[in-house]
Formats: sequence, C-alpha cells, structure tokens
Amino acid sequence: MLPLCGCIIGVLLAQLLLWIDRTAHIKTLMHYSSGTATGVLAAIIGAMVALLGFVVTIGVLGIQQATATLSPRFMRLWYRDRLQKVVLVTFAGTFTYSFALLRRIDTNFVPDLGVTIAEIAIAVSFILLLVYLNRFTHALRPVVVAEMVEQAGERVFDQWQQILARQRVNPITLPADSTPPPPHRCSSSRPARFGRFTSAAW
Repeated sequence: MLPLCGCIIGVLLAQLLLWIDRTAHIKTLMHYSSGTATGVLAAIIGAMVALLGFVVTIGVLGIQQATATLSPRFMRLWYRDRLQKVVLVTFAGTFTYSFALLRRIDTNFVPDLGVTIAEIAIAVSFILLLVYLNRFTHALRPVVVAEMVEQAGERVFDQWQQILARQRVNPITLPADSTPPPPHRCSSSRPARFGRFTSAAW
C-alpha cells in the first residue's frame, strides 16, 4: 500500500513542478538540453527499477534465512520495519516522478527544476540504500532479533496494562438477575506457575 502511495505522490509532485517550470520560470544552477534531460531521466528510471528489484530480493532472502534459522515470527517484525517502507516509497516515488517528467520533455520545453529535483531524489535514494544495507546486515544477528522480539513484547505488555487499568476504572457490572460464572478450577501445579509468572511480571 505504501509503495502505491509513493507512486501517486511522485506523479503529483511531477505535475506540480511542471506547472512551476511553465509559469514561474525559476532559474536553476544547471540547465539541460532536451537530449541531456531525456538521458538523465531515462538513467534514473532504469536505476530505480533495478534498485526496487534489489531491495525486494534482499527482503525475500532475508525473510527466508531468518525464518529458517531464527523464528517464523521474525517475518512479522521484518515487514513492519519502517526503514524498509521508507526505502520502497522513495524508490517508487522517484520512478514515477522521473517517468512523468520524461513524458513532457520536448525540443521547446525542458523542466530544469524538475530534472534537478530528480537528481536530488536519486542521490537521496542511494543514501537510503546504503543505510538499508547496513541495517539489513545487522538485523539478522540473533542478538538484534532477540532485542526486536523483546521490544515487541514490551509494547504488547504495555497495551495489556492500559486495558487492565481501564477495566479497573470502569468495572463491568452484571445485571441483577444474572448469576456469576462458576470459579475455574485448575490443577495444583498450575496456580504455582501462574503465581511465579505474575510476581515476575509485576
């Protein structure tokens, strides 16, 4: 869903910069001919397609390795990684942005501002790729995976604490004609285990 949003944002940003180039005539440090701008944008489009395939391949291989050696629950944590989502959104947005600009270049009009922004976007994309690769190589270590699982468990535990606190403030009242459920009976070994768990948790 997020890469699709990045594609839509890229198209809208390209249309906005095309309108600015046609109306405001903002001067930029770099001026392009139609052939140079077409070549630059075509190279950016090809690079973005290759980088998107590279990131998807890394993600699939990383998930396969992690689920085979560590835990299948790591898949859910990996899909929720914010850096991976930012990288995919940036790559998809840069691709559609460059493609939308490429369609409007002709011999009479070259969007210098738009092509300059495309070059900045490809530079940002490469920086994000380096950060993503560094994050990827460290995220598959068992210590890092254990830390991620611990943080996820702490968030779930905090959510349950908030739910229990709200139930204490607003207790559930039964109707007057209703009878409470019978108490649950458990074996002699389970209460001791549950007591040790609650004492350790609280």
